[in-house]
Amino acid sequence: MNVAIENESRSTLVEFIEHAFSDVRNEGGMRIYDAQLADDYGEESERSLACKNFHYERWQEIPNYIIENHSSILSFFDPSGFRFHLPAYMRYTVMFYDRSDSASVDHAIFSLYLYEESPLRERTLERFKSFSKAQSAAIVAFLEFMAGVDRNDICAKEAQQALDHYWAKRIG
Repeated sequence: MNVAIENESRSTLVEFIEHAFSDVRNEGGMRIYDAQLADDYGEESERSLACKNFHYERWQEIPNYIIENHSSILSFFDPSGFRFHLPAYMRYTVMFYDRSDSASVDHAIFSLYLYEESPLRERTLERFKSFSKAQSAAIVAFLEFMAGVDRNDICAKEAQQALDHYWAKRIG
């Protein structure tokens, strides 16, 4: 893909994501450090301290370095926390997939895959159903963009599978 076209596509997609998720607030759902502590089997006292120190009213306020350093936590969020944090991870992925070594790029894609035979299938569906039609359309655009990325280190195949197994049908 031509670099100028790719950069324009990125900017357009980031704007689409930001618009679709512009009014999303975390309505009592888990936050980044809640999920990280759950992943690390943290204690409740640690969770309280983390919440107090890292509280974001809007997903747009989450710094990129936080996303870079907390790659695997998307799978630990409850539906409200997932809906709140996913756009930040998608935006980060679109902006930095070609220059970041963070596994957050891969996890943003993996978190949108619906596994047919998984004990977590119902939990995953519950999270996916929390998205509006406009948000689902932004997710589809994100997955289509990532499926079209021609790089070996990007999960293009997984992005296409996520589209085929759930997201294309959701907005179709």
